[in-house]
Amino acid sequence: MSDKLRIMLVDDHQLTRVGIRMLLESQHGMEVVGEASDGASAIALVDSCKPDVILMDVSMLGVDGVEATRQIKSRLKSSRIIMFSSRDDEEAVKRSIAFGTPRNSDSIVADTPMLKLEQMDIRQVLDKCRRELKQIADAKNIEIIEPSLAQPLLAYADAKAIGHVVSNLVQNAIKFSPNGSTIAIAAEQVNGRVKISVRDQGCGIGPEERKRLFQPFSQGARGKEVSSGTGLGLYLSREIVVACGGELTLVDDAGAGATFVIVLPAENKKARAQRNQG
Repeated sequence: MSDKLRIMLVDDHQLTRVGIRMLLESQHGMEVVGEASDGASAIALVDSCKPDVILMDVSMLGVDGVEATRQIKSRLKSSRIIMFSSRDDEEAVKRSIAFGTPRNSDSIVADTPMLKLEQMDIRQVLDKCRRELKQIADAKNIEIIEPSLAQPLLAYADAKAIGHVVSNLVQNAIKFSPNGSTIAIAAEQVNGRVKISVRDQGCGIGPEERKRLFQPFSQGARGKEVSSGTGLGLYLSREIVVACGGELTLVDDAGAGATFVIVLPAENKKARAQRNQG
């Protein structure tokens, strides 16, 4: 029987689950045994997973984290449930504490995620993102403009993880853009690095929000208006990109929307050193 701590993740944002899984599985003695995107699914899954610890988002559509916790604790009393949220919801806190649930609203323990670094074609990442997000973009009559890349654009990174990051950035752009607007995605190689940018035509991000933009459990005013998220998306996105040897930044567009830029190595350090020596 495994000595590892069995953990279940419950959050309605896929990138949050992906990022937390990667962070946890980089630690010795931890195993993610199940994931759920809402409270109802978590309740249905818990008996088969039998987790030691459940990481539970508070704010989810349908059965929220507090109600899911109540039902799970009545069935599986041995499981510890840790709830997290970007919102200061006093009522939710009181209800959580009533079930003996610790809550974290301002910190997260992180280490370098476990990644599969290899040569990847950025074209495949962008194509998959476009196909997966076409429906929600069409619902707002938003046009997504992609670069025309006739030749492979190679980066050295984890293709699946970077795909989640790009998808998260484009989903945010759709969320915060007005109906009938345009989202522009660009990709190119610059000085031996691959640069990907996602630019929207939304209301932009104010100076105060920029200061805490990549902090865990942080949501700006515009995010709280349209989303019940945990405030972990951009934090985890940056953690993933940095773990791939890259950078994720916000470009100052002076209020004219927001532009996020991912910069990744085009090749691994060994190949680059051999090429430079040659």
